[in-house]
Amino acid sequence: MTLNRTSMLLCALLVGCAPALDRSAGVGPITPDYTVNVASPWITPEQAVMLAAASPDGIRGTFRLVVRASGRQSGNLYLNSEQDYRDPRNITLVIPAALTSQPDDRFRKPVETRLSGHALLVVGTARKTRINFLAGGRPTGKYYFQTHVVVHDMRQLTDLGPVSDDR
Repeated sequence: MTLNRTSMLLCALLVGCAPALDRSAGVGPITPDYTVNVASPWITPEQAVMLAAASPDGIRGTFRLVVRASGRQSGNLYLNSEQDYRDPRNITLVIPAALTSQPDDRFRKPVETRLSGHALLVVGTARKTRINFLAGGRPTGKYYFQTHVVVHDMRQLTDLGPVSDDR
């Protein structure tokens, strides 16, 4: 049987569009892993939020974020990747009071002043954290979720310097 040019192009197109088979396992098409961007050595806040929401134990990795807002509560320092800490895309670095009072040559100014507008790399575990609304110091039954990375040692942080916030 002879194939004309059109038939050969059609066959090539069909073969090229067929799903790749995992011959080592002997079954089914290969499904790519979309959970990590292999072109990037770190995890973005958006990726961290999605991955932490899908994993009860959180997601361990190196996260890159720009500090856009900060706050303190009960001595703890909170560095946020979004202006509004309630934004579902936000990732919050939780730095316990004991760490912010330790001397660290890299952070001679108050940490929140020093790092505002800076890109950071942080190594740790991002976890989905329930935040209760309070009235008179008591939970109201209403809540929302944030994604937190707790910093246990300031060496987990790498300051990449100030960035323009053009997103």
